[in-house]
Amino acid sequence: MRLTELTLERYGAFAERNLLIPSTVGLTIIYGPNEAGKSTCLAALSDFLFGIPERTPHATLFGYDGMRVGATLVDASGTATTLRRRRGRGRTLTDAGGAAVEDSVLVRLLGTTTRERFATLFGLNHETLRSGGSRLLSADGDIGRLIVEAGGGLRSLMARLDAIDAEADKLFAPRRSADRTFYKALDAFDAADRDVKHHTVTRDAYEQSRKAADAGKVKLTQARTERQIVSAEISALERLVRAVPHMLDLDRVTLTLSDYVDIHSLPTDFDRQVNEAKQRRDAATVALADGRMKRDRLSLRLDALGVSETLINAEARVRDLVEQAIHVRKARADRANRLKDIEKAEAELATLRRMLHLTADADLVSRLPGQTALDQVQELATDAIERGAAIRAARERTADLADRLETLQHRLDAAVAAGYHKPVAFSAAQFTGLAAQAASAGVVRRQADQALATATSAIITLGFATPEALASFGCPSADAVRAEQAACAELEATLANQGEQKADAENQAKAARETITRLEAAGPVASDVALADARNARASAWLPLRDAYLDANMPAHARDRRVGIDVYESHVTSADDLADRRAAEAQHAANLALARQQLASSTITIDGCSTLIADIGGPLDRHSIAFAQAFPDATVRFPQLAGLLDFVERREKAMDALAAARALATDAERLAADLEPLRILFESAQDVMKVTRSEGQAFAAEVQALAAALTQHETEHNDYRRDLRDSEALRPTTKRGDQDLADLLAQQQSWQQQWSAALSGLGLDTDLAPERAGALVSEWSGARATLGTISQTRTRLTRMDEDEATLKAAVLTLATSVDLVLPDDPLAATDQLAARWKEQDATRLQRVTIAPDVEDAKAECVAFETVDDEARAAVAALAASASVANEDDALLGIATRCAARARLLQEKDQVERSIADVAMAWGSPSCALNGLAAISILCVALWSLRKNDRSSWKMR
Repeated sequence: MRLTELTLERYGAFAERNLLIPSTVGLTIIYGPNEAGKSTCLAALSDFLFGIPERTPHATLFGYDGMRVGATLVDASGTATTLRRRRGRGRTLTDAGGAAVEDSVLVRLLGTTTRERFATLFGLNHETLRSGGSRLLSADGDIGRLIVEAGGGLRSLMARLDAIDAEADKLFAPRRSADRTFYKALDAFDAADRDVKHHTVTRDAYEQSRKAADAGKVKLTQARTERQIVSAEISALERLVRAVPHMLDLDRVTLTLSDYVDIHSLPTDFDRQVNEAKQRRDAATVALADGRMKRDRLSLRLDALGVSETLINAEARVRDLVEQAIHVRKARADRANRLKDIEKAEAELATLRRMLHLTADADLVSRLPGQTALDQVQELATDAIERGAAIRAARERTADLADRLETLQHRLDAAVAAGYHKPVAFSAAQFTGLAAQAASAGVVRRQADQALATATSAIITLGFATPEALASFGCPSADAVRAEQAACAELEATLANQGEQKADAENQAKAARETITRLEAAGPVASDVALADARNARASAWLPLRDAYLDANMPAHARDRRVGIDVYESHVTSADDLADRRAAEAQHAANLALARQQLASSTITIDGCSTLIADIGGPLDRHSIAFAQAFPDATVRFPQLAGLLDFVERREKAMDALAAARALATDAERLAADLEPLRILFESAQDVMKVTRSEGQAFAAEVQALAAALTQHETEHNDYRRDLRDSEALRPTTKRGDQDLADLLAQQQSWQQQWSAALSGLGLDTDLAPERAGALVSEWSGARATLGTISQTRTRLTRMDEDEATLKAAVLTLATSVDLVLPDDPLAATDQLAARWKEQDATRLQRVTIAPDVEDAKAECVAFETVDDEARAAVAALAASASVANEDDALLGIATRCAARARLLQEKDQVERSIADVAMAWGSPSCALNGLAAISILCVALWSLRKNDRSSWKMR
């Protein structure tokens, strides 16, 4: 069997996932990062083959509804089968079209493989591999080590494992120790965790802050309302809020800086470092003459720059004049708007003059009435309008109540005449389900008969005449047969596995013997023992020569002396040859030792496998004989376990179907008995309600006719009772409506007297309608604020003229002191003076900048070679810190972005300083204002100064 496709729906973390597996011959590897879903796919395959458990951890995200696992399987004949599995108690397997499929389809493909066996053979993961390796290495004796060494030639593995265990013991142990690294880190983690908990904001603190924020929003709304009321007074100070352009620049710079977040770790002067490093590197390659030319050129530039100290020292006065010019220029641009404001306000007063029959230039200030009189007229007009609507509503309500009372009385008389004022002892709800219950009882009876016939037919198909004969037939359960299959299959698989291991071990033993024979045929090995023997023989041959020399007892004949010398030299040569061969044949000796070790390991494995094969064969035969003896009739009729399993499953289904049919018959009899009392009550109700039964009429129609009659009577009786209650409740309401109308008419008469007196106090006609009087009062209320706005705007224009005169005098004084000729216009003169000062300041800065450069150029000429090496190293270090290649284009790209970011930071700092200057000038405690908060603080500070002393505030 081969898997070609796996589909997951609402399973695990996958809403829908389709995994296609190539059908080509070979091994298919599915890989992915952690949490990609590899283990989920393996679990889904297991659930598809053996059923989704009732409680599965893979339904946490999407729930059990809709969980589906599908797969396409190809058997050995090449036939493809597509199936889908859902979660449930039975018949959870369907085909591609949704039709139910028996689990035997998968049993045929899986054979004796169970879920546990599948997990053991095909469900290996990181955890099971590690645990298996640990069990292998921790086996008793040396068998585990021999397997590891024979499989991979890892001679020093165990020594390395011991070293790792020692190192692990230094890191961690079950008993707490302050010297181990793990517990040191754990103490640090606990301290950090306590620190985090200490600084964690509680929900109560958050709620308090949120409530404070909500209260602040309410106060903000109130403040905005109050600001509208005093907008005219505040408008005189708006020109002082000059921080608005700076705030806009700050927001723009902050937004632009977000594009450079990837280089925020680099220093702000990184571009300068890059440029200086490249300049130093390039300058080092230039000849010494270029350095001297640079020195001479800088000297000439320094001598050519001249600065006026008088103008430079007047920096503070120039800056003050520039600030004053900003306000004067803004005032000039705003003058036309202020004149338009006065014209617009005068136009708003035209309606009031027309209502008072006054000329367009008439003075309204002297005619402005008191607020108390206006409030009284407004209150009386509002009362009149509201009372008029109330009187009309009261009259309409009185007429409506009378009509409703008369209608209810007519309906009560008609119900009494029809007899609906008395209830009946039956209700339509009693017979609502009677027809359905009768039909359901008939359906259950028919189903019971059909189910009984089907079950009897299935029993006959199995070869038994009666259900009792099938029930008395002795056979195991389906679970017992499956367990027998699994046990036999496991023993057979174990037996085959041990045979394979034994054959492999025999092959390895044969190869080891051949290796040993081949290595030993090459001659004796120069081992440590052979080398020690050769050196001992050399020492033994030397001792007679040494003693003869020391004792002066040399043989007289030269031939005798030659024999001793030849023996000694022979031993020396043999020992030296063995020493040389020992180094050359080290690998030869190692291979021989390894071959002998492999032979010993293979021999142990062959003996173990032979023992296991002998031990497994006997239990397998005994297990089969015991099962046959337990169920002789079944095993004789079905020798094969697969046929017996099919029969047992069909027998269980037939017996279950027979039990279900008998249960249906019992239910049909119970339903008929339960329905009989309700039929008797139904016939009594027909007689009482005088509902006639027609010949051939269906029972459901009779029930419907009786229900309609009962429903009509219940409806009419309920209407009668409701109308009676409404009539009794409506009579006192009608009396109260008449009294309310009389009270409103009396209040209207009293109001008329107060209205005439109030209009006379304002000099208006007493017959003026309340609606028109209300409009007049509204116009007077609006005129009060409009007249105040006109007065304040004219005062502001006067102050604009005074500020421009002050600026002109200050510019003339400064121009005289610095000996400059400036235009008569104060704004143009200020601009020209500021430009002149900037030129002089720039010249001064150039002199300050050029002087050190001259000295640097001289030093550069002397240390050219040193600078070259340092510059190249600096460029490489900058490229490494920026994580780019040591190439000019890549490094210059990063430097250009850093330069842009540095300019933005410098611009942001300058804007923040400007905002801080404004805040400090008006008494704000903060020097770092942001966004709209800065504008709000400035406005509050200006408003406070204006309120405390309207005549003393001035821009600094």
